[in-house]
This record gives sequence, C-alpha cells and structure tokens, in this order.
Amino acid sequence: MNGQDARFRLMFERSADAILLLDTEANLFVEYNQAALDMLRCSREELSALHPSVLSPSTQPDGASSFTKANEMIATAMRNGSHRFEWIHRSPHREDFPVEVLLTPLPLGDVPIIVVVWRDITERLRSEEALRQAQRLESLAVLAGGIAHDFNNLLAAMTGHLQAVRDLAKDAVVVEHVTQVEHAVGRAASLTRQLLAYGGHGTVAKEPVDLGELVREIVDLLRISLPPGVQVACTLGDGLALVEADRGQLQQVIMNLVTNAGEAMGTSDGSITVRVVGRSLSEDDVQRDFLGQGLRPGSVVCLEVADTGVGMSPEVQARIFEPFFSTKASGRGLGLSALRGIVRAHHGGVHLQSAPARGTTFRVALPASGLTRVEAGPRPARRARGQGTVLVVDDEVSVRRSLSLMLRSLGFDVMEADSGERALELYAEHGRSIAWVLMDVTMPRMDGHATFLELRRRDPAVTVVLCSGWAEEELLQRFADQPPSAVVAKPFAVAELLAVLERLGKVG
Repeated sequence: MNGQDARFRLMFERSADAILLLDTEANLFVEYNQAALDMLRCSREELSALHPSVLSPSTQPDGASSFTKANEMIATAMRNGSHRFEWIHRSPHREDFPVEVLLTPLPLGDVPIIVVVWRDITERLRSEEALRQAQRLESLAVLAGGIAHDFNNLLAAMTGHLQAVRDLAKDAVVVEHVTQVEHAVGRAASLTRQLLAYGGHGTVAKEPVDLGELVREIVDLLRISLPPGVQVACTLGDGLALVEADRGQLQQVIMNLVTNAGEAMGTSDGSITVRVVGRSLSEDDVQRDFLGQGLRPGSVVCLEVADTGVGMSPEVQARIFEPFFSTKASGRGLGLSALRGIVRAHHGGVHLQSAPARGTTFRVALPASGLTRVEAGPRPARRARGQGTVLVVDDEVSVRRSLSLMLRSLGFDVMEADSGERALELYAEHGRSIAWVLMDVTMPRMDGHATFLELRRRDPAVTVVLCSGWAEEELLQRFADQPPSAVVAKPFAVAELLAVLERLGKVG
C-alpha cells in the first residue's frame, strides 16, 4: 500500500460517519469502517453475513416499500453522480433510527461499487421537533394570553360594580346574591390566571420555597384521593437549595403531576415515585432535555414524578401541553398546559419521558436560589380611607367606571382618562391636585409604558400604580429603567388595592 492509499484508508477508518462500500451487482456490503459497526452495534463477522435489505424496515415513513425506494435512490445516484436523502435504518441490536444517506458511485473497473455514507440524525430530528413544539406552544400561549387579558378587563369591571352594590345593599338577600356572584367572578378570575400561566404571563409572587417540604405537604394531602391500589414513594433530598417561586403556583404543579400519575393507573394497581433532587445542568443537558424553554445551565432543583401507568404514545406526547387537550373522556382543561406556563414564568423547564405500557416520568427543573426563607408575620386589620384625587387611565369604559366606583368608596375623588394622550392632558391641567395615578398597561396608540415615561419626565415624583393581568416580574423588567410605584394584578378586590395603597402611604 503506497502513501496515498494509506492516507485514504486512515480517513476511511477514522471517519465519524459510517462508510460502507456496496457491491450493487452482488448486492452486498464488501467493506465498512468502525463507525458503521458502532452505529449498527454489530461485529464485522455479523455485518458481513447480513443482507443490506435486513438493515431497513419493510416500509419508510412515507409508506413506500424500502426495497423499491432503495433501488430508486441508487438509480438516481448512478444517474446524477451522487444522491443525498434521509432514511430509516434498523439493526438487530437497536431500535430503528434515522440517518442522512449520501450515495456516490465509485468507478473501479468492471465492479459497480457505491460509496454509502450514513450520518445518524436522531438528535438533530429530536431538536428540530422540540423547537417546532416550543414554537407551536408559544403561539398558543400568545392566543391564550390575549384572551385572558380581555377577559380580565371584563372581570375587573364586574368586581368594582359588585363592591358598589354590596356597599349600597341593605337587604341581606341582596347581599347573599352579590356574594354568590363574587364567588363566580373569583372562579372566572382563577381560569384567566391559568390561561395567563399557560402563556407564562401570570402574576407570580415569588418567595424562597423549600420544594422538598412543599412536596411532602402536598403528597400527604393527596394520598387519600388516589386509588387504593396506588402506592406513593417519596425521595426528598435533605439540605437542598431553595427555589425562588410562587408557593401557590408550585402547589398547583405538584398536584397536577401527582393527580395525573394516579389517573394514569386507571383501575390497576401501580406505583408513583416522587423525587426532589439537586442537579447541575450543563449546556448539553439543557439542549437535550429542555430545548427552547428558557432554562439556563447551572444549579437546579428537580421535581420528578414517575408512574407505572399506561404511558403515552408519541402522538399524545406532542399535544399533552395544549390547553383543553385531554386523553380522558371528561377532559377538564388547563392542568398540564398551565403547568408548563407556570414553569416558564419561573425560568424553568419540563421534560417528559413516556412510552405505551412503560409508564410516564415528568421532570420539572427550577433554578436554585441562594435566598433564605422569610416568614411573613400576621397583617393587622385596619379600616383605611383615602384623600385627594386619583387619575384613572384605561381605554375600557366599563373598567374605568368600575375602578372609579371602587376608589370613591374609599374616599378618593376621581378623574378619568380613556387614553394615554388624554391622561397627559389632564395631568398638565390638574397635576397639582392629583394625588396618584392608577393606569392600565395595555392601551392602543400610546400605551401605559409610554404614558408612564412621559409622566415621570414631566414630574419625577408622580406616584403611578400600574394595573395589569401580566406577571409583576415581567412588567418590572419592562420598566427596569424607571420602575412604577406599584403593580396590582387585574382583577383585584378592594382589600388588595388597600394593601398596595397602605404601603405607598396613600390611605390613612
């Protein structure tokens, strides 16, 4: 073997791609490199005895016969000088796997040889599918968030008017009717919070949370509601880092996962394993398991819920995080879709592993926090009243009137503006008499952000409370250069507004 032949033999053997030489006349592979053996997980002796047709399923994903299609690909390569395409291969030692194939005819005298190069594209296709799924869910999240925002405005209008009726009502029967309507509004507000959570825009009140302790509390409560044949085992690591999270929303995540795991068992006996562990994620870990979800490499705390239930098909897994999708006859809504949104709002990620008859494992990873927990003390009850004039800015007339009723019931005088431009005009005329501004963020033309910046430019001391259905953290990021005085989430009750005003010293 001369020097050039030796170099080509070295290139052949050390290539990361599988390379095989196909004798098209004998229809046999006559040579192959180590990468081909590794990909097929075969020995040289075993591969030498295999007919090429054994290395493909009977049909390809498009339904075409593998034998017929392979002959077509070879004919195209012979005609064009080379041909590149995707193919599903199989091996006696692994599941079917996708490859990119390059066929190149090699003229060697009378022997019709084709150089076959395989590149395993399993990870590439998985990443592409994960990205498509993330983009699809993001589109649904935008739609859900838009619906929730509009619905929140309706609820905000109802809340203020209901408070006004309650204040005026003398008849106990009327008060009872108002109470029932308020409960219905509260349930509707809960639904909009789930829609916003699905979109990753829900209100998040973060605090240091011990995830293991929270899991222990929730699982102990849920045990009695699980089928009697379902056993629950918990492995909760000691001394794990806290996570900075909304405690109520994490409770929802845990309940959804454990309840779904119990339902996956149906009427059969089975087990649920709940683990809380600390991990350090590399960039490769994030790209493999949490692609497109906003989770960053570093220290995380993982909640894993595994069941021995019926498992999920790939088709179900592709839709499992969609709102209102369910495999149950009485599917009820936003459980897992809201879960994904909650995790997104906490800058975490969700990974799903499942197969029919093999059970399901959900893994939720949340960034670890260096904060320590602060126990909130009891809040003293007090009756507060306001003084001065409030400028209410909202493009929805029903919301403005509702907010005005609420504020007047607290003792404030009210001016109303239906746009950012009108708010600036009123503030220019009456700024000295305006005690503070209550303003919506989402408005046409001049939105709350632009109006707020202009108000602060004209009067750096102006007190502005923003009201919105979006998460406070998200809003404060948008207003990072000049944060507002406070943020209150729509729809809000009088007590919630009072708490904000007490903190700002606007009621006494």
